[in-house]
Amino acid sequence: MQSPSFLPIDLFEYKLRWRTRQPHIIFIHSDLRQKAKKICKSQFARHKWHMSLYTDNYQDSWLFEDLEDANKFYDYFTLGNIMTKKNKLMEVLGKLSLEIYDHIGGLNFKEESFNVAIGHELTLKNIEYLRETSIELYYKKIPIRLGEIDFYLNNEKPPTIIEVKIHSSIVNTHRQQLKMYLLSIKRNPKSFLKKVENGILINFLKENPTTHEEEESTRVKDLYKVEMEMFTLDKNDELKLLAKESLGLISK
Repeated sequence: MQSPSFLPIDLFEYKLRWRTRQPHIIFIHSDLRQKAKKICKSQFARHKWHMSLYTDNYQDSWLFEDLEDANKFYDYFTLGNIMTKKNKLMEVLGKLSLEIYDHIGGLNFKEESFNVAIGHELTLKNIEYLRETSIELYYKKIPIRLGEIDFYLNNEKPPTIIEVKIHSSIVNTHRQQLKMYLLSIKRNPKSFLKKVENGILINFLKENPTTHEEEESTRVKDLYKVEMEMFTLDKNDELKLLAKESLGLISK
């Protein structure tokens, strides 16, 4: 998670200001501390959260400046077994995506070439899919045009769609496209895709000539060969992150 640059004293003072007001607090069993710490470091800006150890017997307190972050953090601990099952699919997709990148990544291949390779790997792993599935895209209750889903995994439980991108990283426009697909499926009860609940973004790094030549101090963020994010829609029809993977670190 990208954070503003803070000197240690500035970070301490910033956190102290919001912690002394009304922070949003989530209580987590101390046995889950390492899992909680890993989530916070990967999902939230470091100046937006704080950990207090053993605030009660076998209990840590996790403080957040923003309510949205607190709710998101809490969700990670309420998804239970369903998240574990979904991560198995992410693990399979992650391994095959890394293999694909190591063969054709950085060679200016178009998205279509990556999709052909993904289809081949899914077939080898006996994962059924449909490619380039047409879908009516909706504005509220009105269909406005056709879209095309890269992959529909019809035998997954629940059925899942995949969108493939070639970019420096996953960005909000990619997430908005996936959200549009999930909302449109939900708003069209006659669609054969109506049982779809989840969507996955897979991004293959699009490298430019300076990727490996830039000085470390000038890099904005770490570069990964493959990034993946899995979403569903919450009760307010907003994207809810279920799992996230960044694989094949290129720069530190």
